[in-house]
Amino acid sequence: SVLLNLSGPYPLVVTSIDPDSSTVFGNTSVTIRGRNFLREAIVTFGDSTATDVAVVSDSIITANTSVHSAGIVDVIVTNPTGLSGTLSDGFTFIPHPVVTSIDPDSSTELGGVSVTITGSGFQSGATVAVGVNTATDVVVVSPDTITATIPIHPVGTVDVTVTNATGLSGTLS
Repeated sequence: SVLLNLSGPYPLVVTSIDPDSSTVFGNTSVTIRGRNFLREAIVTFGDSTATDVAVVSDSIITANTSVHSAGIVDVIVTNPTGLSGTLSDGFTFIPHPVVTSIDPDSSTELGGVSVTITGSGFQSGATVAVGVNTATDVVVVSPDTITATIPIHPVGTVDVTVTNATGLSGTLS
């Protein structure tokens, strides 16, 4: 016969999180799955503590992300007993795009000029607004480079805004 010690501590395991990314502004509702979660567990994303943590069952927790700097972080669930489980590099805080320059920085009002936009935090699917019009042929070459074609626009100085699919945007005034 086998004797099991069912009164002892069991390893806390974090297996997944959905969604697995959020903007740096936080307040994204997530569902964490694993094993042996206890009521009053604490959830942290890197060095940021989650809010509105609810232990739905011993295998599901819901929570909201907090504000955090951009980057990939561990998701840690800590039970009131002190035992914790970690999903290493389990969550990504998406950076705000930053536009630092556009080259060339002028066009005729007829548009059609190919430009290179530099900055940081650009993501596939980003759009580019030149004033109130949308650039065409937008290609996110890398997180710090976009190529695009300037649209038709009335004469004048305008803002250039890059908006990622997440809705976050950055503007060069």
